[in-house]
This record gives sequence, structure tokens and C-alpha cells, in this order.
Amino acid sequence: MPDDIPRISLSPEVNDLVRQAEQALDEQYRKSDIVGDEVAGMFRAMSLMLKAQHRLFVDGSLTTNAAIDRLKMPVIDDGALYRAVNRGIEAHATSAIYALNLRNIIYAVAGIVAAIAVAAGGGYWSGRVSAQTELLEVSPLPPLPAGDLARWLHIIALNKNVSSYACEMRPQTSGEACALVIWTKPPTPGGK
Repeated sequence: MPDDIPRISLSPEVNDLVRQAEQALDEQYRKSDIVGDEVAGMFRAMSLMLKAQHRLFVDGSLTTNAAIDRLKMPVIDDGALYRAVNRGIEAHATSAIYALNLRNIIYAVAGIVAAIAVAAGGGYWSGRVSAQTELLEVSPLPPLPAGDLARWLHIIALNKNVSSYACEMRPQTSGEACALVIWTKPPTPGGK
């Protein structure tokens, strides 16, 4: 506490004025009491109230001054306070850092799991939508004319054992296709 805090006290003039007022009220009380005037009680009450207020203010000032004096005294020396603060920080810093790290690790793992779940769900949904879109985009083939249909039936008849041939798989936009060598015209007996 700084030493420039003023002490609370009454000035000597105020003390003298209060004492003069008390004496005047006491004198009026005595005069009124001698003649039996009814206001004598009022003068006595005002005198006692003035004394009580003066005493209350003086006691309050003394109490306040004592409190100020106690506040000016250091509770402990600066070195002890510094050491106590350092011990408190040492005792709790490690556990605070551990708690923060553990919390951050838990948040990070939860965030990663959530991101994986969102990515997997998004990938699944996107794949489903694109597959459905491709299926919707495939237009049905127009019916074959009679001449083409007869030609295909002839090709199928020439290649009855096509399933036993080795099939070379070739990727397509929406799957894989098997590339086979098929006869479109029967071979000649001489190979020409």
C-alpha cells in the first residue's frame, strides 16, 4: 500500500463545534426541564443523538485508520510469495499440459474418424450415383433389321464353342468386355 493514503480524522474546529452544540442543547434541556416545558425531552434527545453521531464518526474513523495501517503491512515478504507462486505453477503445469495434450489427441482422432466416415460415405454415394447415371444413359439398341439378324444368327452358329476359347478382357467405361476371335465366314478346307 502506498504511504500517501490520508488518515481519516476530524479537524479540531469540527470537534469544537460539536462540543459547543452539545453544550447548547444540554443547557436548553436544563432550562426547559426547570420550567417544566414539554420540549425538554426533545432537547435531551437531540443532545444524545448528536453525541452518538459524533462518537460513531470518531469510532468509524479510528477503525478505518487501523484497517489502513494493517493493509500497509506486508503479509509475507516478496521472496516467499515468489517461491509459493513458482511451487504452485510447477505442481499444476505438468498436469495441465498433459490434460491439454490428451484432449487435443482425442479431438484429433475424433476428427480423423469423422473425416474418414464422411469420405467413405461420399465415395459410396458418388459411385452409386455415377453407376446409376451410366445405366440411365445407356439407350436401348434399336431392333436389328431382318437381314442383320440373319447374319448374327449365322455367326453364332459358326462359333458354337466360343465359351471354351481364351477370352482377353478389355476394360470399358462401365465394366469389362471379352474380346474373342470369332468366325464371320467359315474357313475354307485349304486355309485360303
